[in-house]
Amino acid sequence: VVISGEQAFETDFAQPPPFDEALYEEVLAVEGVDTAVRSIQDFAQLTDREGGPIATGGAPALAFGLDTENEAYGRFTPLVLVDGDWPIAPGQVALDPKTAQAEDYAVGDSIGIRTRGPVEEFEIVGLAKFGSVDSIGGATVAYFSIDEAQRVFRKEGKLDGIQVAAESSTTAETLIARIEPILPAQTQVLT
Repeated sequence: VVISGEQAFETDFAQPPPFDEALYEEVLAVEGVDTAVRSIQDFAQLTDREGGPIATGGAPALAFGLDTENEAYGRFTPLVLVDGDWPIAPGQVALDPKTAQAEDYAVGDSIGIRTRGPVEEFEIVGLAKFGSVDSIGGATVAYFSIDEAQRVFRKEGKLDGIQVAAESSTTAETLIARIEPILPAQTQVLT
């Protein structure tokens, strides 16, 4: 099941509100939970080698904070690391291979990224594709560690999602019924 913020209304590229990170530990303690991972989802404008914004043709400039240091991470992700490493430290980022190729970036290069303030420089430490595709419909994608994503998106102590795996004897419906009572306002749990 997945826990996320609940939007008050639907709009293009709207984001549900983040929730307190303390919920993660509460979820791990719920009967029937086998494991869980944290996530951040946001938007980040990547820059080209001249410092200008990389055009996406109307597609979003996606960004994610990944819980790759969690040993359970591999159970939940559709991402495949194709070069380098996952970002685990401040100042590190991984990109989608299509953007890296189109803009002549490689592992070891620096790239400027604008999130909630001025452009910051990040070291490209890896390239990751989504399943078998190098790009998600023309979107640019930046991947950060959870801690770095919380910093750059000004979501310290907050999360946008928790993915939860049930123990083999617990159904998704039972897990939802046990998680719902601990959820704060404006959050939801879905299969």
